[in-house]
Amino acid sequence: MGLTKLKRLDLGRNQLKDASKVADVVTALPALKSLKLSSNALSATFKLDLGRNSHLKEVYLDSNRLHTIVIEGSEAARGSNPMSSRGNVALKHLYLQQN
Repeated sequence: MGLTKLKRLDLGRNQLKDASKVADVVTALPALKSLKLSSNALSATFKLDLGRNSHLKEVYLDSNRLHTIVIEGSEAARGSNPMSSRGNVALKHLYLQQN
């Protein structure tokens, strides 16, 4: 069964700390369009795989303690910019304030 059709996930203000575990969960949600992780305690590096989350349009990572954001995707693996219009990436908004 699972949550493969989930489109919006709001985990803001939950005192989440381990960015890698959160990223693993997000990767398992292929239909996700909106991800809100604002105001947590996420630290170190957050990895976002746009190859597996190709429908993701907006990501809120503001008000955390992140040092690095790694954006991967099918185009990134070939050396292209994953945010370019040539790719099939839907991401339109990435919020990173107060990190």
